[in-house]
Amino acid sequence: MFKSRLFYLVALVLAYFLNHFFQTVETRAVFMCLIVLPAFSLLISYYTSRKILVSFEINESRIEKGGVAYIELSIKNPTLFLCPYLFINLTGSYGFALENSQLICSILPWRTQKVRVMLTGCYRGLFDIGIESCHIEDFLRLFGFNCDIPPKLKIVVTPQLKPVNPKFFQYYHNNLHAPNNVGSSDNLLSFYDVVPYDQSKDIRRIHWKLTARMNDLMVRNYDKENGVTAAVLADFSPVNGDDLQRLFVEDRLAEAFASVAHFLLQNYNAIDFVFADDIPYVLNNCSRFDFDKIFSVCSTQSFISKLSASELVAHYTELNACMNIIIITDKQNELPYTIENAIGKGFKFKVLYLGQADIKSNFRVEYFSFDEIYSGQ
Repeated sequence: MFKSRLFYLVALVLAYFLNHFFQTVETRAVFMCLIVLPAFSLLISYYTSRKILVSFEINESRIEKGGVAYIELSIKNPTLFLCPYLFINLTGSYGFALENSQLICSILPWRTQKVRVMLTGCYRGLFDIGIESCHIEDFLRLFGFNCDIPPKLKIVVTPQLKPVNPKFFQYYHNNLHAPNNVGSSDNLLSFYDVVPYDQSKDIRRIHWKLTARMNDLMVRNYDKENGVTAAVLADFSPVNGDDLQRLFVEDRLAEAFASVAHFLLQNYNAIDFVFADDIPYVLNNCSRFDFDKIFSVCSTQSFISKLSASELVAHYTELNACMNIIIITDKQNELPYTIENAIGKGFKFKVLYLGQADIKSNFRVEYFSFDEIYSGQ
């Protein structure tokens, strides 16, 4: 736009001097055109900018890291005038990559134009996405006017769920209890763990064969009755390092939080999930049906916890009774001293470190690196 304005001013000054010295009809006509046309273009552009309607939607509000979603832009020109240049800048973020963050298009009168932009998730987290700015320029590229833009939307980039190696839990095998078949299709006479359905129950727990037999909706209740298998302590304390290193570490931690919790809930009974921001939180007695809550925490919780992993251990062991504790952290120096106090009370620990653990395992405490817990690694 700057070059267009500069060219216009040079042309206007030149036309003025030509008209001043020659005083012909032609020079006067050129000079008047250089005054009238921009004024006319200014009025049309201003009017069009007030009428243009821009909206957008995202086909997926939650995508996995590395997955794709699409932004669907709709641009409507309800006026009688051509919109020669429409510029749209989309919101940028480190959490996702856009196929094209700046769009330039022309909209004919009484037309609606659709534009699709691909988005790829790069880092886990909760991000704003939308239109950062939208403006119109007239056909002479001399004037620009901002258009109204819709509010931004939220998109969640979730961590990848990795397959956990079952050997990681082989030392816990005698203490971790897989769900029994009470209430399963092979044991229709076990009524004590099946209760009548009401709106507070998850519809996915309906026991269809027993429902048909009793002529009333019945739901399984055994997932949370058999006790907690283990407690997963997720360390959301701030990560050290530069921006790229910090994002990499946070992503790997979140993947481990979610993957271990998912494995336990798919293969064993309920778990406790423990994390903190300003204060500690314990999601007690989570079954496989509650995994979405845990996954949401792993996807959106910021690494701003004021409580260290050691403080989480102290908080949990003081108020809760599950004796099998899995700690997932990128910090290892402070933990051994805190764990010693809990070991005396009968707690057993597995500690997962982002790097290679340099502390020896023993009967009560086992140390692993992240690479050791994933299948095929």
